[in-house]
Amino acid sequence: MTLLRRLVHLLGMTAALTTACGCGGKAMFEAPPAISVSLPNPNVVVSQDGMQVTVPIQIDSTSETAIVMVTELPAGIQATYKASDTSPSGDLFLTGSTAAMVGTYMPTILVNSAGAMAKTQFHLMVTKGGN
Repeated sequence: MTLLRRLVHLLGMTAALTTACGCGGKAMFEAPPAISVSLPNPNVVVSQDGMQVTVPIQIDSTSETAIVMVTELPAGIQATYKASDTSPSGDLFLTGSTAAMVGTYMPTILVNSAGAMAKTQFHLMVTKGGN
């Protein structure tokens, strides 16, 4: 093999290796690790009488922390999340009031942990107080 052909061959191999390893001046981003969120029981009943309901939330993540938000809650229902001391999983506390309209809703739980997002929906039934 001539010197020129060897040089061309080596340059081609270098370019192939550079492309394969993600080098070569291009920004390379790793995908965040996958996370998941789930509820042991996706059917939750909250009364208008102000009784607090505890909803366990299971979050699988490589991080010990998570930001948890609940969207699409009806007016008159208050949500508070408390993570455990050792994992992002924890309890969602829902409290109803007379301002909440009786009915069935589909709120969404959004979780941000370890640079990734996950979501799940649950069935929320708001009942009259005293039920």
